[in-house]
Amino acid sequence: MPAPARSGGFTLVEATIVLAVTAILVAMALPMWGGLSARQQVLGAGETLVHGLALARQEAVRRGVPLYLVPHTGTQWCWAISTQPGCDCRQAGADCALRRASAGDTPGVDLAQAQGMRFDPHDGRASGGLAATWRAAPVRPDTGAAEVHVHPFGRTRLCARGAPLPGVSAC
Repeated sequence: MPAPARSGGFTLVEATIVLAVTAILVAMALPMWGGLSARQQVLGAGETLVHGLALARQEAVRRGVPLYLVPHTGTQWCWAISTQPGCDCRQAGADCALRRASAGDTPGVDLAQAQGMRFDPHDGRASGGLAATWRAAPVRPDTGAAEVHVHPFGRTRLCARGAPLPGVSAC
């Protein structure tokens, strides 16, 4: 009597082994994916401020009036590029804000520290220094922080402190 022909499918044991190996690989990759996502959010928040400060420098010269970076730190952070040094970026309809960003724009990121800046209307110079430090919320050691530095001549620079950020030099 001839042996029965084997069909071309998988056995239950083979399918179970493949599913177990796949589950292990996914479980190993999830923490790395969370860190990558958090780093991208921190990087995005820093880049948004860099672009806002470049706009402030350019607009201060174009308009012939000083412009200001007005930040508020914490989990409900915000910043505004403003025509007034006391503009409150927490008020959505503030007429003084030319550009603003807030925690709702970049969830999972805290503005850990920030300082206000003034851009001169004659040459775009700034008060200079560390404009802001962004970090993942909750703080993760594998994410690091993004810092935005402003040179007294008004040029901005984004750098990474702690864990590296993709495409960003260390501070």
